[in-house]
Amino acid sequence: MTRQGALDPASGLYFTEHGSASHPAIVLTHSILADGRMWDRQVAWLAKEYRVINVDLPGHGQCPLVPGGVSLASLADGIVKLAAARGLESFHYVGVSLGAMIGYELATRRSTWLASMVACDAPPFAPDNYPALWEARISRAQRDGTAALVEETLQRWFTPQTLARRPDYVEELSETIAQTSAEGFEHCALAISRFDYRDALRACTVRTTLVAGESDGTIPEALQALAAQMPNAVWCEIPGAGHLPNLENPDAFDAMLRRHLSS
Repeated sequence: MTRQGALDPASGLYFTEHGSASHPAIVLTHSILADGRMWDRQVAWLAKEYRVINVDLPGHGQCPLVPGGVSLASLADGIVKLAAARGLESFHYVGVSLGAMIGYELATRRSTWLASMVACDAPPFAPDNYPALWEARISRAQRDGTAALVEETLQRWFTPQTLARRPDYVEELSETIAQTSAEGFEHCALAISRFDYRDALRACTVRTTLVAGESDGTIPEALQALAAQMPNAVWCEIPGAGHLPNLENPDAFDAMLRRHLSS
């Protein structure tokens, strides 16, 4: 799919837009070390019924760095600024990993903008080891570039079966990871090294689907428990998938997303 978009001056975010402006809007956001291309399959069918805004976050894809760095709050505010600049009053929101963490910020602080939310493969709080874990990765990226993070990132994202059977994923995403600037990675990694949305999400009334690949460590258990505590949330596990279920099991992911949008 052609990636011809624009940089929005109000938010500093790069975006592509697909579908009719008369359709309901949906905003897609990606994980750290990825970009909006990870949603290409979903954009292809969503654009038939929705106005799709597909975002590249700062320092990723075609989006430049934001001077001074970013936070989950500033990224959420950027999504709102982009939506306002495009003339939207509300939108469905779909995010995976970093994108889902931005969704938590939107749902708990800017909820009037959300028609609904799909949050994929992101814990509702940063475990105690997150600051040290991300600092170690930042140090490697600063020293050797983001190419040094390719192998461990792919192993974290995908099951061993997918890595063995889908060399196309390995090649394309290896390039995406390696092309991400070390500073862009650093800014976003620092943004997600400390956060806790548990209490705020338990009070959040936004219609939500919490999603995780079944092989994504402890995240499925955490999100299943969270869904039971939120007043308007449902839980969906994607079989045969790890951290990026929209890529690893797109059929199951698309079925979930269709159910969410039609409910």
